[in-house]
Amino acid sequence: GGGGGGGGQPSSMVFQSRLVVLVMSAVRSVFVPDVRFEEVDSSSQVIVALIVLRDHRMYDPLQQGHTFSIDVERIEEQVKRLALPDQTVHLVSGLHNLQEHERIAIAAERSHKTLTEHQAHRGVYRTVQKHFLDAHTLFHELEQTSDYLASGLIGSEPHLEAFMSPPKSAGERRRKKARESARVVPVYVLSLMHPSAPLMFEGGSTYAASKHAVAALQHGDSVLLQYSAAGRQVQMTCNDPTSSIIAGLATAMSGIVPPSQRFSPENGGMVREEVVWANGWSPFGPMGQSKHLSEITVDHAVRNAVVSRLNTALERGARTLGMLDDFAGRFLFDGLGQALELGPPQGAILDKMYRGPAP
Repeated sequence: GGGGGGGGQPSSMVFQSRLVVLVMSAVRSVFVPDVRFEEVDSSSQVIVALIVLRDHRMYDPLQQGHTFSIDVERIEEQVKRLALPDQTVHLVSGLHNLQEHERIAIAAERSHKTLTEHQAHRGVYRTVQKHFLDAHTLFHELEQTSDYLASGLIGSEPHLEAFMSPPKSAGERRRKKARESARVVPVYVLSLMHPSAPLMFEGGSTYAASKHAVAALQHGDSVLLQYSAAGRQVQMTCNDPTSSIIAGLATAMSGIVPPSQRFSPENGGMVREEVVWANGWSPFGPMGQSKHLSEITVDHAVRNAVVSRLNTALERGARTLGMLDDFAGRFLFDGLGQALELGPPQGAILDKMYRGPAP
């Protein structure tokens, strides 16, 4: 602008401050985001078990060519891009009827929660009920069922049978070692034809991911989101959970955080941030519904593995030094030239041994 005198300087400072905030937000959300888990698993073999659970017989989500099809080939292609240089990723899939697995049906029912809110509408407060699935409850209930469902899928694949069969003799140690370094990541897709209410996971997401499993929703209902566009509340459907599965696996396997989330020490977990970086080449919904992972997201998988291993090494080193200091404090008093009446040496024992006793 053409502000003169003292008016131009404040305007420039406002622009510069907003630019700094924007750059900081881009670095924190896009280029150097948080790592979801302190320790990212680095097993040499990763087996993704895609388990579709349906409460209907209207369609087969694993069959291609219809509105509710899950693109299994695309999922496998994108997940293999997340593999570390020394990792091999396998994907197996299977279809189950929800009614045939009582424990899973009970888990889904127990995780169904209802939240009652009072919203102001044209000067009148009205009661609104929001239905959602609690991911923590769902994963806790599914922990008991994941083994036999995933093992059935893995056992049906000849090239993966070695991971499930026990070693026959001591001569198969090499195969046993390969099995022990294998990780199974179950992906539960709840394909619901007629849910009791339009369902989403807590926070308005179509998927949920933990360190050990992924869950995604599929149904044909339109769900109102907490965002608005052109004066109207945004709606979305859960016909195709392909992008949700890819996003969940990116979090479970590599600790990748959606660009609209960050870690908050004050809240003790992940919280939502501005969604300015959420729209784009990203599978993390609801703004991004791409079935491809961007190159920067794939790079984050490697970065997160490096940061996780470094953090684990530092923690283990600090724990070992603490054990050594505890031992020295209990049993070593005079070994470094200090008199017994002075008590144990102060500080780390290794530092004392390196620098020598104080004069």
